[in-house]
Amino acid sequence: MSAVKWDENFKSMYARLVSKHGVKMKALVAIQRKLVELIYILFKNETKYDKEYLTKIACKHLWFKHAIQTSFITALRTNTTKN
Repeated sequence: MSAVKWDENFKSMYARLVSKHGVKMKALVAIQRKLVELIYILFKNETKYDKEYLTKIACKHLWFKHAIQTSFITALRTNTTKN
């Protein structure tokens, strides 16, 4: 319950699960399972928990996607001007 109260990621997941199923205990058990999986992965990889991880990954993905699109468009423009 502490994770749901203080961590925005788990809070939004809890709200989504409660609105979907309507059972608060079921949502809490799902959050507990996620926490156990997360603890195992952090222990296995010897890393620290970063609650901004998903945000950082999403930003990197969007930046990478933008870079690929702009390079593709540039390549198309140079190929069409050569022909």
